[in-house]
Amino acid sequence: MFYWHVTPIAVSFLLPRRLSAFIWFVGPANANTGFDPLGGVVLYWHAFADGFSATPEAALLTLGLFAIGLSQLRRFSPGGRAAFVLALVGFAGVVIHPQHQARFLASWVFAVWIGAGAGGAILLERLMPRRAWLPLAGAAAIVLAAALWRTSPTAAYATAIYPTSGPSDLDLVRPVLRDFDGLHSIGYATTFGESSLLSWMAREHCRCKLDVEKPWISMASRQEVRTLMADRIASSHTQAFVIIDAPTGYYQLPELGWTYDRMVGILDAMAEQHRYVRVATHAVPEFGAEVSLWRLRDGASGE
Repeated sequence: MFYWHVTPIAVSFLLPRRLSAFIWFVGPANANTGFDPLGGVVLYWHAFADGFSATPEAALLTLGLFAIGLSQLRRFSPGGRAAFVLALVGFAGVVIHPQHQARFLASWVFAVWIGAGAGGAILLERLMPRRAWLPLAGAAAIVLAAALWRTSPTAAYATAIYPTSGPSDLDLVRPVLRDFDGLHSIGYATTFGESSLLSWMAREHCRCKLDVEKPWISMASRQEVRTLMADRIASSHTQAFVIIDAPTGYYQLPELGWTYDRMVGILDAMAEQHRYVRVATHAVPEFGAEVSLWRLRDGASGE
């Protein structure tokens, strides 16, 4: 398991700019606060109690059962201990890192629940006679089923950065999906910056091996964006380009230079190039956006 995970990642660091991007992402440069572990503990407790738990009381119970399981760590197999180690390392990692985001819990919080389940099993074994285990498990299943009908608290949506109102992000790219039929490679760019939404939806739509190119453009002026996009268009071998033009700046991120006044350079580059021709345009009024598909001209692939 170690070699199958570590070796491919280590090899990927040989690719240009991959190692530097990784170090930036996990390092202090990618931060919105100073070094504040105590502040991290407070933030992640509230995220866990309000966003990842039914109630704060349930969060306390979960941590208590996890502590019971941790105190009996020697009783578990190495695989069982790994869940506890993952939870502890994950917690230490997000608290120590200068950037604190409640959503960071999502990648390892399941290990806390596994550990709590193990702790609950130990407690059940010690306090309840064996004949009561099955009825208790049935009662727990009924309670869980009833809990599924409970409306998720607003804090859960806030923690996941998931809006509870307004248009769905899927609506932004859904109109153009049918234009991908028959294509095996596409490229795309948006006037609000980087997004993998179209990649996910395009592959889900075709259920095929679809090559997707997306230029990374950040911290650039309008002219620089135009030049970078023009270079990408000139060297691209994709069959089509998708351009998402959203003037309202719904997703803009000024910290990375992803503002419409800069990213509109993408439209400038598309208007000036001759390798791709616009074949479809779809209005998305919910976002005040327009999605266009540009196909490679006949005979342009070798230019």
